[in-house]
Amino acid sequence: IVSRANSPENMSIRLKSMMKRPTNPEKIVADLIRDNNLPFIYTGNGSVMIGNFNPDFLSKELNKIIEVNGNYWHNLPKIKEKDKRKVTYYNSKGYKTLVLWESDIKSNKEDCLNKIRDFTK
Repeated sequence: IVSRANSPENMSIRLKSMMKRPTNPEKIVADLIRDNNLPFIYTGNGSVMIGNFNPDFLSKELNKIIEVNGNYWHNLPKIKEKDKRKVTYYNSKGYKTLVLWESDIKSNKEDCLNKIRDFTK
């Protein structure tokens, strides 16, 4: 189910992901995860593909994914639809997904940390 993105259909997605750097909200979440020893790794760089999708953070042992959504980009109608398909696909492969929004991450890091902690239970 989890691929290393070597299939031809995933190559363009993987290449795009590899060229992007973590966003500021992703960096904040990565710091929260690292500083609190939570069982997630950053995979938003294209290192892991699940189907045609590249999760932002993954915990293989818990079968859980964290997606970090930017307020502008992920509110566009086309992207909203893609995000719904992504979460549905992850669910169909046995993953649970926590979606964190940029505005929530920036306004209340402690609340986001608590959501991640609760999600690991």
